[in-house]
Amino acid sequence: MKKCVGGVLLVSFLALSAHAQDRRQGWFITLDAGLDSMSLVSDAGTDDFGQGSGVSLGGGYEFSLWPNVALLLGGMYDLDYFLQGGSGSEGTSFKSGAEIINQKIRYSLYVAPGLYIRKDTLLYGKAAYVVSKTDPAGVRSAEPNFNGFGLGAGVRYALTPRSFLALEFQRVTNNAVVFPEFRNGLAISPSYTNFTLGLVYKP
Repeated sequence: MKKCVGGVLLVSFLALSAHAQDRRQGWFITLDAGLDSMSLVSDAGTDDFGQGSGVSLGGGYEFSLWPNVALLLGGMYDLDYFLQGGSGSEGTSFKSGAEIINQKIRYSLYVAPGLYIRKDTLLYGKAAYVVSKTDPAGVRSAEPNFNGFGLGAGVRYALTPRSFLALEFQRVTNNAVVFPEFRNGLAISPSYTNFTLGLVYKP
């Protein structure tokens, strides 16, 4: 019994020591360039609204749960609205014929469990809660009006001990909102597929 308890304590000590010495754990900052493909869902069907691009800034913390297992907790904020002036500018525009949808603000919180398949390569899945202010052309909502849920996956590759290249895919679906000025008040729900390429830095 004493040997069994001693063995458990030894394993626990080694695991905690590895955890304490793991330099992967810590804060990180991200800067991403993204390409979104938007579709608009309503009772009338689903319409393709093409593509739009954007830049986002984010950050978070990486937890080392086990030698090769990580958990990323973080957030992201789309910078386009502020890069274009931040006062009624379009943000990221999506078009279908004569109809235009402007995504003016978007931010998210996410959790991403991952696995280091090599010392310099992390594969991860991602679940995110996404908030946005997205209006048809000519409409200016006072507050963010869409809440969405995103699922995706990504990979991070170490360029140096502190910097990483990141590639990510995410699919986001939103709640439905009515705009009296758009499509005679038909409830619409924008959803999009997002691809990002970015840099990650660990201070």
